Amino acid sequence: MSYKQRLIELGKQNKLILRLLFYYYCYLNKDLTPPQLFNYVGGEEFLRLGKGYFDLIKNHGGVKPDHKILDIGCGIGRVALHFIDYLDENGRYNGFDIVKYGPKWCNYKIARKYPGFAFRYVDIYNKEYNKNGTLNADDFIFPYKSNSFNFAFATSVFTHMLPDAVSHYLKQIQRVLVSDGIFLGSFFILNPESEKNMPHSRFNFKLVNKHYGVINKENLEEAIAYQESYLNKIFIASGFSVISPILYGGWSGRQGLVGGQDIILLKKTPER
Repeated sequence: MSYKQRLIELGKQNKLILRLLFYYYCYLNKDLTPPQLFNYVGGEEFLRLGKGYFDLIKNHGGVKPDHKILDIGCGIGRVALHFIDYLDENGRYNGFDIVKYGPKWCNYKIARKYPGFAFRYVDIYNKEYNKNGTLNADDFIFPYKSNSFNFAFATSVFTHMLPDAVSHYLKQIQRVLVSDGIFLGSFFILNPESEKNMPHSRFNFKLVNKHYGVINKENLEEAIAYQESYLNKIFIASGFSVISPILYGGWSGRQGLVGGQDIILLKKTPER
C-alpha cells in the first residue's frame, strides 16, 4: 500500500485527516477526478459511469449545447465534467447536492474556471447521506426560478427517497422546467419482470407497502424501489407525461437495455 493509499484509509476513520485530504485533493491537486474516498457516487467507475450518463442525456434526452441544465444530486461532478466541452456560450449547468464535499469540489474544480457552471449545497436530511441535515426533502423549495431549465436530471437520487419526497421533488422539477422541458430520472422499478429476477441479485427489495420496497428496513433510504404503476400515477399528478419507453436496467439481474438502474424520460405537460 502506497503512502497516499494509507492516508486515504486513515481518512476514513479520522475527520481531521479527511478534511486535510479533501483540501489537498480539491485545492492543491490539479486532477479533476476525485479519489475514491470522496467519490461517494459511482464507486471506482467514476469516469465511465459519468460518461455513460452524459451520452444518455445527450442522445436519449436530446440535450443541446445551448440548453440550461439542472443536475439534481450533482455529487462530486461525475456527469458535470463531461458537459464542460459540450455546452456553448449560451448553455448553463446548475447542480445541487446534500453532501457538502460535492458542491465544494465542483465549484472549485469546474465553476471557478467555467462561468456557465454553478453548484449549491443544500442541507437536506437523509438517513443515508446527510444524517445531520436540517431541511426536509418533503417541502424543500428548489432555489431556482420557475421556467428556468430546458432539461433536468436526477441519477441515483429517487433510489434513496421516500414517496412524499419523490412526489414533492417531481413537482419542483416541473416548476423549474420550461413549458416543453424534459426530465430524465433513474429508478429501481418493481414490475413482474424485476420481481421475478431480483431474489437472485444483491437488490432483493422487500415491500413496505403496495407502492414501494426497501433493502434495509432499519435504514429505508439506503435503497428504495417503486412499483411501476405507482410511479406512473405520481408522474401524471406532478404534471408530467412519459415520452419514451422505459430503459430497464440490469440491477435486478434481467437483461437490461442499460446497466444499473432503470431510466425514465418525462416531458412537462402543457398547462391548460
